[in-house]
Amino acid sequence: MMRALCLLIIVLTLFSCSENESEKKETSFNKMEELVNELEAPDEINNLGKETEKIFTAYYDIFSATLKSKNYPVLNGFIHPEYGCYIIESGGALPSLIKVYDFSKYKNQHNKTTFFDRAFIKANQQLEYDSLPKVICDKEVYDRQGCFAQEVNPLLESQIWNYVGFNQKEIHVIESTAKTVGMTVVNTSNYTYYFSKIEGKWHITFVDLRVPCSA
Repeated sequence: MMRALCLLIIVLTLFSCSENESEKKETSFNKMEELVNELEAPDEINNLGKETEKIFTAYYDIFSATLKSKNYPVLNGFIHPEYGCYIIESGGALPSLIKVYDFSKYKNQHNKTTFFDRAFIKANQQLEYDSLPKVICDKEVYDRQGCFAQEVNPLLESQIWNYVGFNQKEIHVIESTAKTVGMTVVNTSNYTYYFSKIEGKWHITFVDLRVPCSA
């Protein structure tokens, strides 16, 4: 665990460095990707059991630090190269799903904003392992405020892929990916994230950018 925390400190230090030359930037990005890969090694991240919360917290700390830093090259390292990551957004009356392998390639279908055009408020807020907050649409969107993680898969229950106009082959692929989700994180200050353990490693497989209760 101490090794994971040390890696996090190194990553954050690299994020804070300002490089003017493109070659130096590329070198820094490569180093950060190596650190992420090292943190995901089986002896650090994937020995799930009694230490599940501590292990996933170490992984999520790097993920959330990357969100806060708005660093595409490192963030892309959290995507499985075959499964990809589905971004869920509002598509008018119905939701829409966009599959990406590179977050920098994502653009909102309506206003063409990019992934990091969004404000990831309190992106690195500390995780609380508890039941996920309920949407109440009152003075606050949720009945509790914070960043909550739970080993549940509400995405699979929602069957959202049946409402986006995909063909049966596409639906099968999305549903198969959704079945791998093993941890859901709801940050009430920004968005909902779904993580899957694939081939012994954690990956981000769905990001729900929709804001509950909004028109």
